[in-house]
Amino acid sequence: MKEVVARNVTILVNGVEKARTDNSGRYVVNFDKVPGRYEIEPEHVDFFFEPITVDVTDTTFDLPPITATTVYICGTVFIISDSSYIKEPKPREVYMEQLPNPIEE
Repeated sequence: MKEVVARNVTILVNGVEKARTDNSGRYVVNFDKVPGRYEIEPEHVDFFFEPITVDVTDTTFDLPPITATTVYICGTVFIISDSSYIKEPKPREVYMEQLPNPIEE
């Protein structure tokens, strides 16, 4: 599976915008009070993330990675039928769901 870097994701800390991810998907947050417990919630129009809660101390230098649970795509999805490059070909399943068009609402 190919990893997709989420660029320009807004990072909310306890509901307040504190940062945006750069071109490599990294971000830096300055916490108001240490130690403390914080909810980190990324926001982006094309990705959905579950918020995470972190306990920050004066020795916290890295935050856990945040992985998108849903990626919104637009266009055509091609499933490669030639699996000769895969050692052990396995059947693939693709689930797609029609979401309401936000423009029409």
